[in-house]
Amino acid sequence: MVLPQPLLGRYKQQFAHFESATSLLGQLAMAKLMEEGEWNRHINRMRLVYKRKMQQLVAELRNRFNRNISIIGEQSGLYVLVKVHLERSEDWLIEQASRQGVKVYPTSCFFIHNKPEKPMVKLGFSSLSCEEIELGVQLLHKAWL
Repeated sequence: MVLPQPLLGRYKQQFAHFESATSLLGQLAMAKLMEEGEWNRHINRMRLVYKRKMQQLVAELRNRFNRNISIIGEQSGLYVLVKVHLERSEDWLIEQASRQGVKVYPTSCFFIHNKPEKPMVKLGFSSLSCEEIELGVQLLHKAWL
């Protein structure tokens, strides 16, 4: 935990007997990484890796689906939302993708009111290689069109 100096003494007094779920060795190793700037270098490398993956995913989706989808959040983190402009339900899209071995996630559970007129699914890519992203989009195309 990182605390401002004025809170540190109070925290130590109040939680002196609290057992941390993170080992002291792990905390010391992380502190060393941060002190030496390695943590920031790691974050910057990962930003570049994920930016390239995002660009590939977006390009593959646009190439395969053209106007049958809208991509939302292509400047965001580790996933995009895809609004599908087909006369299909979210459940159907998820089921067909699953039959091709592609995991897509629903978004309807995040809406109480004002659900989108077209179904929208979430596609993650963080653990995928560039080849897997390409194959995944090919399989989605096969599943949905």
